[in-house]
Amino acid sequence: MSSHLHIVAISARTPLGLNAKASAAAVRAGIDGIIEHPFMTNNAGDPIPAIIDREINPALFGAERLSALAIPAIDALCAELAQLEKSFDKVPLLIGLPEFRPGWNAKCLAVFKRAIQNQNVGFDWQDTIELFPNGHAAGIIALKRAQDIILSGRSKLCIVGGVDSYFDPDTIDWLDENRRIIGENRRSAFIPGEGAGFLAVVGQELAFRFRNQSPAQIRAIGLAKEDKLINTDTICLGEGLTTAVRDALAPLSMPRDMIDVVYCDVNGERYRSEEWAFTVLKNPHTFKDPAGHELVSTYLGDVSAASAPLFIMLAMRSGQRGYAKGQRHLVWSSSNTGERSAVVFDIGSNVEQGAAL
Repeated sequence: MSSHLHIVAISARTPLGLNAKASAAAVRAGIDGIIEHPFMTNNAGDPIPAIIDREINPALFGAERLSALAIPAIDALCAELAQLEKSFDKVPLLIGLPEFRPGWNAKCLAVFKRAIQNQNVGFDWQDTIELFPNGHAAGIIALKRAQDIILSGRSKLCIVGGVDSYFDPDTIDWLDENRRIIGENRRSAFIPGEGAGFLAVVGQELAFRFRNQSPAQIRAIGLAKEDKLINTDTICLGEGLTTAVRDALAPLSMPRDMIDVVYCDVNGERYRSEEWAFTVLKNPHTFKDPAGHELVSTYLGDVSAASAPLFIMLAMRSGQRGYAKGQRHLVWSSSNTGERSAVVFDIGSNVEQGAAL
């Protein structure tokens, strides 16, 4: 279903920058933040490669670490929306989070929620926080929830985001046991990362108030489920991702509306690359560059539940700074537990002036 939703403000906290502008500029410059973790090692005793926020204590784990990433990004987004504070008593806050895994469970989820509720940033969300522990796909799942809320008239504004970090000892041990952390003799693995991204989503009637900030218009969102999962003996042919992408492409008229740019969570794992290859083959004449996609994991590592919000942020900054490869963008993400998600949006055309980030 096509929508009249707009993304009017963005924020981020990543190891490459304390805000969206700095993070996007670093990615644009080709900077990566890969280091050896200060003390975490693999089962051979070697330091693991990491893209880690060095402003946060490396010994902070679990909900406390995710809160330390999310809260500054939420604060920054609310500062962008200060003009709207008096117009809303309550604002839905929809946050994508990791799937339950070693180092992250229901107790962590509750601790994280309390930390967010205790923040006083101008908006009231004591009882409007919704959490989506769905991993990579969580950000777009939360975005779909925002679409439902706004199109039903329950709110004119939603804040949507995602936050994740792999840097918990139990999580790292789990990844290492499954040979998913890049290292010697591992040809299908990734670099663990962390970060947070948040978006303000509004309907048509509020979008005009942000026209100078080059808002993006959401064309459609697709969600699906894949039953042939990573790290199993099944063979994934991309059925779930194909369905999600096709649903997101449904309102478009091809070849006029071909996708200019793709952002995705391909991260070095063979499963993800093959899943996307099958999806491209099943959607011919859809992408201007069928073999091209933005490899954000090269710079940020795998950021799991923060993926889609950060990808959308990068796409919007490319438009705002005038280096976008085109107007129409597709973002997709693929969770370990089978959730598949995709969103198509058109970035704005207003280019910032000056030499700032």
